[in-house]
Amino acid sequence: MPDLSDLRDLKTFPTFEAYPHENDLASDYYYLEDSWMKPKHRWCLLAEIFEASFSLRLRLQVRDSSGLGLPITFHLDNDDSYDYTKFHKGPAVAILLPHQHNFMGLTVGIHQQD
Repeated sequence: MPDLSDLRDLKTFPTFEAYPHENDLASDYYYLEDSWMKPKHRWCLLAEIFEASFSLRLRLQVRDSSGLGLPITFHLDNDDSYDYTKFHKGPAVAILLPHQHNFMGLTVGIHQQD
């Protein structure tokens, strides 16, 4: 049976403030191999959804494990074929290998793409 991760392990489940920025692939998270930046390990955002909205794209307001509120926007290739009603206040969302993103309006959050 494989080892299970401790959900309080800050290396695997760091708070948002510790994520690398999408324009700065930090050496704590990545290494260079054959001209490609590869992750040194896997990390994941686990966050509680406290607001979900959809105009042109799905936008979630979430809280990470430290209680910090942040936005997540989704830019998916097949936006029109996805059931966004699954996202609502209360459940958690998990995003593998998230990066900080600067939105217009000086907000920092996560921009999730396919």
